[in-house]
Amino acid sequence: MEVRFEEVARTVTKDGICPVCKKSARRSKKFYQTMSPWNVDKSGNQKDRRAIESELRCEIDKWIDKPTFHKKCNLLN
Repeated sequence: MEVRFEEVARTVTKDGICPVCKKSARRSKKFYQTMSPWNVDKSGNQKDRRAIESELRCEIDKWIDKPTFHKKCNLLN
């Protein structure tokens, strides 16, 4: 028997100037969590969709604030 848990996901794309090569760069990333009995908050309660979306929004905001590197340029750092 296979059990699947609902995934709460957001895919975000950001554009910027690569700080290494100074060319235009675009990056995409998927942020996600599942609604499962093991995904709990600090008090031990299972997270609901609203709590997960709030956490994802914080992760997305932090990621957007970081510089936008090309893959190859990021390896040089």
